[in-house]
Amino acid sequence: MEISSISENLYRIYKNSKELVTDYRSNILWMNLYQGLNILTSLVLSVAFARLTSQSFYGQYIFVLSIVSFVSLISMPGVRTTIFRSVSQGNDSFYIDATKFSVQWSLLGIPLLIALGIYFYTVKSPAIGSSLIVASIFFPLRYALQNWKNFFKAKGRFSNFALYESSISISKTFLIIGLLITQSQSLLIILTVYFSVSALLNTYYFSKSLNFLSREGSEIKWKSESYEYTLLNFTSRSFSNIDRILIGLFLPFSQVAIYNIAMKVSDTLFKFVKSSIEAILPGFFKEEYSFSKFYAIFLLLFLIPITLYPLVEYPILFLYTDKYVDSVFFAQLYLFAVPFYFLASVSTQGLVKEKLSREANKARISSIIVFIILSFLLIPDLGILGGVIASLIYYPIQILFSTYYLRKNQII
Repeated sequence: MEISSISENLYRIYKNSKELVTDYRSNILWMNLYQGLNILTSLVLSVAFARLTSQSFYGQYIFVLSIVSFVSLISMPGVRTTIFRSVSQGNDSFYIDATKFSVQWSLLGIPLLIALGIYFYTVKSPAIGSSLIVASIFFPLRYALQNWKNFFKAKGRFSNFALYESSISISKTFLIIGLLITQSQSLLIILTVYFSVSALLNTYYFSKSLNFLSREGSEIKWKSESYEYTLLNFTSRSFSNIDRILIGLFLPFSQVAIYNIAMKVSDTLFKFVKSSIEAILPGFFKEEYSFSKFYAIFLLLFLIPITLYPLVEYPILFLYTDKYVDSVFFAQLYLFAVPFYFLASVSTQGLVKEKLSREANKARISSIIVFIILSFLLIPDLGILGGVIASLIYYPIQILFSTYYLRKNQII
């Protein structure tokens, strides 16, 4: 009887997973094609840094990108969540106004980055300081005009998104590798190219997105929603960057490089999971299937860490050399975050779908507070291991809070 029950449950898991994949096969294909190219370019770039520069130099590069990414919260990225949900439902009338709103807020990032640049130039590293000042020049175009990405995905034009975004990744990769070969220790030149290419291509692709505007839909309170969703973005940006920033502040920059390589394996898997979620979200928002079907995929995803745990050592050492042998154990440990990342993401989207943005914010803010406290406590004493432990704990806590609010509002 027990064997029969287990078989039935396994078949139900398989059937639910197959339904989602079949219904959105084309979208998932384009999104995973994009992620494949994005991962490949990111991998090639990281290998180039690892083999052509010192760990300290690579750590400084990651440190600057983490600071600028965290500061980009000032551009109100939450407006992109509003764009995605509303455009998916047929309302794109506010798209241009929403982008102007992002640009206006992003202007505040210019003096902030200049101030940070002056501080780091005088206190810690002239190279980091000057790089932050240069980043401020391209900041509004680099971040505020990224709205085209969510617009194309919400319109179901995943091919446009995949091709345009891939062109940005490929362009940056080839140019930076060329500079690493000729100017391998010039952090300022490398980051100038990184930010300028992103800014110029974002501007061009945003202009292309205007050709697909229908200007249909009723008036919505997109500004208030954007503030709330930016708070959601605060938690994800904090999680993605604070650990690297703290390691750079408390430990040598070489440790930032080792940590980044360790997290790269799971971050790569996260990208595939995220792109697959985004591909099926329009259908989820249109009530084409229920939240409960995601539990089946959550269980299946545990096969990833179990399978990859004994194997991950070999590609790390092959690609990055023995110089990054310390990254292996941390990479193996963090693999177990993958299934929890998936369920945490869809739980948050479940709250967003029901317009429970406050509840989603409460869940993620509570989780990020725990993460930040743990990071501050553990990184100075345990180093990289402290950052990995804090990161592993973040997703299960977020799931618990999100599930509480979903159940409280009788959604699941």
